[in-house]
Amino acid sequence: MAGYPGGGIGFAAVVGGSALFQYMFLAGGGGHVVARSMGGRDISKETNHEVVQMVRELAHKANIPCPAVYIIPTQQLNAFAAGMNPKNAVVAVTQVLSSTPIDSVFLLLTACVICANAA
Repeated sequence: MAGYPGGGIGFAAVVGGSALFQYMFLAGGGGHVVARSMGGRDISKETNHEVVQMVRELAHKANIPCPAVYIIPTQQLNAFAAGMNPKNAVVAVTQVLSSTPIDSVFLLLTACVICANAA
């Protein structure tokens, strides 16, 4: 930014303003915003769903509030946790992962996601 009067300060203002905007945007909706932006569907109230049951059980064992559970419509194997506090925490799994037979690898992945969300 050399050669531009106030270039470094202007750049810092833009970056700082952008970061503040993102923080305020996510603070309001947290993980729900992230999951919905990926086309996610909240299945937290579907008590018969295996993923919801597993997340509830693991959250109970970890002694943390149960996060919302979302299914992301994609055929990629993926899961993530998002949210800035327990009130807006989300655990999301992709459609293909949610229909994969529940085994120890999936249990471990889900446990890691919940533990990361509780930190």
